[in-house]
Amino acid sequence: MVLAWAPLTRAIYKLFLPPPDADAVYLGVWSFVLFTSGKALFMPYTAMGTEISPAYHQRSRIFLYRHLFAVVGTLVAAPLFVITNQSGRAFFPERDALIVLGVLFGVCPILFKLVALALVWRYPLTAARQAELRAEILARRGG
Repeated sequence: MVLAWAPLTRAIYKLFLPPPDADAVYLGVWSFVLFTSGKALFMPYTAMGTEISPAYHQRSRIFLYRHLFAVVGTLVAAPLFVITNQSGRAFFPERDALIVLGVLFGVCPILFKLVALALVWRYPLTAARQAELRAEILARRGG
């Protein structure tokens, strides 16, 4: 998983800053490297849901929320470029885009932490649940 970062970042660099003589083969090769290394990087992350809970319905809920947040994040991020470049200024659209993205990246983590805090408040980790989790972990380790 860690070794996938090098080809992934190299492919992103090559795709976003292509040489002037780049052709379809160049695009194809670096796109292949990008998607292959991306899969190698995120495959353990996507498989982690099966390790979190032994219960089938709990794993289904974990995958539901993970995919739900991925879809919502994609739908929020996709139109950002269009929205940020509609300022009416022809000279510095990048500056406006960076301001909007800076505000979003400053506000979104705070909102996510507040939501997480509300969830932790609503579903506290009781002593009985801690004992249950500890017993489950020890059973998996064989001890």
